[in-house]
Amino acid sequence: PPLRERREDIPVLARHFLNLAGVAERFAISDAAMEKLLLQPWHGNVRELKNVIERATIIARSGTIEPNDLIEPMTPRAMAASQTSDRTSLLAATKHWITGQFNGLPEGDVPDRLYEKFLEQVEPVLLREVLEATAGNRQEAARLLGIHRQTLREKLRKCNIDDA
Repeated sequence: PPLRERREDIPVLARHFLNLAGVAERFAISDAAMEKLLLQPWHGNVRELKNVIERATIIARSGTIEPNDLIEPMTPRAMAASQTSDRTSLLAATKHWITGQFNGLPEGDVPDRLYEKFLEQVEPVLLREVLEATAGNRQEAARLLGIHRQTLREKLRKCNIDDA
């Protein structure tokens, strides 16, 4: 059954997601925040609650997740529209960048190292944005990126991002 039909599971699931994120020992959920979670319409399912909890651990400035740390989940229609818009914008920007790489080259010539050049442009932006979203918490940033913390450290050094 959908989460909205089994609200009694929300407190247990929320704590479970804190455990999964490896932050249960550092974060608690205030009674007011839990009340807000219980009152959400939960158009999605358990995955939606997981995302809300994960985002809250990034936003929370203290060891307690408060109601203002909880980003309201989007309706399925708004979520689909946002993802489509994001994908469309990213696709357009990528196509524009690739076209720019061909501009100014003699007819028949092709640019070299497109993949490397693209990563040199995009990776620092991604790393900075994720570090900003995690308030500089490198362990959390690595988790969100799906890479090891040492790999993140090496990428930051390579991109000359030292104060994150």
